[in-house]
Amino acid sequence: MRTLPIAALAMTALLAACATPSPVVYPHAPAAKARPERVQGDIAACRARAEAAVGLNRSRATERSAQAGVVGFFAGAAASLVAGSRDIANKAAAGAAAGATGVATKLLLERHLPDEVHREYVERCLREQGHDVLGWR
Repeated sequence: MRTLPIAALAMTALLAACATPSPVVYPHAPAAKARPERVQGDIAACRARAEAAVGLNRSRATERSAQAGVVGFFAGAAASLVAGSRDIANKAAAGAAAGATGVATKLLLERHLPDEVHREYVERCLREQGHDVLGWR
């Protein structure tokens, strides 16, 4: 029974690594027309510059949601113990553990996603090199 959360977290980590969005460049921009193979190299270079300059994800929302999950876990367990019901405390702890697994999954998924500042940095870098960014996928 304990291997199920570990397997779920491992699967989430694998999916998160594969799910990182990338800029989509319009193929008829001057830089892409001149040398199509240049586009992927420029994207990689701009992403590296953005990572060094502003980081990948500086969002504090995921940290706040994790803190809320931990507080909820302890509050639910403590309230059940004060009420004197061990059975309720066990159920509250199980529910809180499931919620904590959800929060951990969210943190793993969002940790690899670029925030707005990172995306804007990459887009501006690509525009400076003559690329026309349509969006991210």
